[in-house]
Amino acid sequence: MQIEKLTKETILEDTTFEEIIDEKDEIYRQRLINDLTDRAAELGVKTKFTSLLKAYQKEEKKMLQEQKKQLQEQNRARILQNLDRRTEFGSECYPDLRCGNWFADETGIRTFGMFGEVQACYHPILPVERFTNLETGDEKIKLAFKKGARWKEIICDKDLIASSTKIISLANSGVAVTSENAKYLVRYLADVENFNMDLLPEWVSTSKLGWHGENAIKEFVPYYSNIVFDGDVRFRNVYGDIRQCGNEKKWDAFVRKVRAEGRIEPRIMMAASFASVIIKMCNALPFFVHLHGQSEGGKTLCLMLAASIWGNPSMESAFTGDFLSTQTAIEVRADMLNHLPYIMDDTAQVMEKYKGDFSTLIYTMCSGNGKDRSNRSLGLNRNYNWHCAFLTTGELPITKEYSQAGAANRVIEVEAGYSKIFENGIEVARTLNENFGFAGKRFIEILQNIGAEEVCRIQGELLAEIEKSGKMQKQSISLSLILTADRIATDCLFEDGCYLSIEETAAMLKSEKEISENERCYEFIQGEIVRNNHRFKQEGDEFFPTECWGVREKNYTYIIKNVFDQMCRDCNYNGTAFLKWADLKGLIQCNEGRKTKKKKINGASAWTVCLKNMQEIEGFNELDDDF
Repeated sequence: MQIEKLTKETILEDTTFEEIIDEKDEIYRQRLINDLTDRAAELGVKTKFTSLLKAYQKEEKKMLQEQKKQLQEQNRARILQNLDRRTEFGSECYPDLRCGNWFADETGIRTFGMFGEVQACYHPILPVERFTNLETGDEKIKLAFKKGARWKEIICDKDLIASSTKIISLANSGVAVTSENAKYLVRYLADVENFNMDLLPEWVSTSKLGWHGENAIKEFVPYYSNIVFDGDVRFRNVYGDIRQCGNEKKWDAFVRKVRAEGRIEPRIMMAASFASVIIKMCNALPFFVHLHGQSEGGKTLCLMLAASIWGNPSMESAFTGDFLSTQTAIEVRADMLNHLPYIMDDTAQVMEKYKGDFSTLIYTMCSGNGKDRSNRSLGLNRNYNWHCAFLTTGELPITKEYSQAGAANRVIEVEAGYSKIFENGIEVARTLNENFGFAGKRFIEILQNIGAEEVCRIQGELLAEIEKSGKMQKQSISLSLILTADRIATDCLFEDGCYLSIEETAAMLKSEKEISENERCYEFIQGEIVRNNHRFKQEGDEFFPTECWGVREKNYTYIIKNVFDQMCRDCNYNGTAFLKWADLKGLIQCNEGRKTKKKKINGASAWTVCLKNMQEIEGFNELDDDF
């Protein structure tokens, strides 16, 4: 266009404005408009030119909007047309699903991009079910994929298949995904899920076994429930081992024979296994039952018998465990088992690790709650919790003389007799490994029929009987749960009248005096005084010992305070708590405002613990003979 040759008439013609509109280069277009505007000003028609330009630009905008609308309609029609395209995997188990722009058949998943064909996966794969987790509300999805002739399934979190970096972890499960095709596989799975919302079944799921739902006596995973287990891949083997196998009559006949023989060890371990599923409904806390005694006496077989109630009792199965796991792993496993018993064999494996004192582990597991743990976004992960019984074995007791009272109060120690519990251990193991998992399902059905209220009534009656023996309340509650489960199993499952005796089982419990940490601390210190008698100046002695710990008199022993503190530290006793208790019991003499007493020893004054000698306590019978 020769702008300088334009006249008043030609500058306002349609061809001038059409040339402006046809120019696609925005920079050149604006320069053209500027030059034409200047020429129109020279010709004296600037106002007319500007108004016409605005009108043409307005019409151009309308035309572009119409074109955009037509393009959208065309795209929508193409998408609707593509929705009719379906996967062609030829599977009888999984129906063909709408897959949009993707071509999905037995050769893999692909589509066409800007630069040609794009491969998302080299084998069939598709989402088949959706889950909403009962505990967290998070969604999970089940993927089915085929490699070779066999289809496999895997349940994973939704965020895993929504990220091209996270989805690569599916390679560990056998999915052919790499960093190259990851983003296309993410896109394909998202398309198939969104195109088939109406076809994919949706379930309520859980990662915890046991009772669920508002009426916690009706829904039990994995038995009588519509809730689906969606637990971590690591625990799928555990879930898979909670099953029935073999001949129920063979297991039943074997167990009836064991019960009839009257040995308490296998019977109490079985009762504790049954009791695990009534802890929650009776509003009680988890507890330990520890069977200890000589090697090869049959302890592991008793543990296998207890495990066979619910599933595979083999010590190599995923259902049974050991003490080699870290405490965090034990918490995670307990959270998954939830109400089913946690079975661990042989404390000897980690005796050195725990230095013979399992108090910390016992405290944590019997609290029913794990530690709070933060996630990467500095929030808190879901807290682990459980209400189950812990069944353990070992050659030695799981608590020590100096174990904290709270830990000892949460454990029922069962000492195995010196004779073998089972005559033919190999035959027992073979029978249990081949026949298992029937009694647990039947026991759950029995509990559903009699109801939680009746279970709690039976437990309350038995607890009242046990408490007459003067044992500690926590241990009494644990034993009442065991006896309740034993009574229900005896009456409704075995119908053989072989009940556990209240008197015989209550004898296993500890009295308040046996468990009291302060009582044990007092006895320990008295023993240390006798053991180190040569370090105390006796009444009538002229000289003090070279290493002096204090002074012994007829009624009281004066222990130098720092010596007393070291005694307490040696066996993990709290000296301050002990002195408060001893003061209340009248076992110490002290100066006003203190729990210690000043005493002149070897010519110098020192603060001492003035402790009453054991023979001065009412009810203590001193031996006639002095050894």
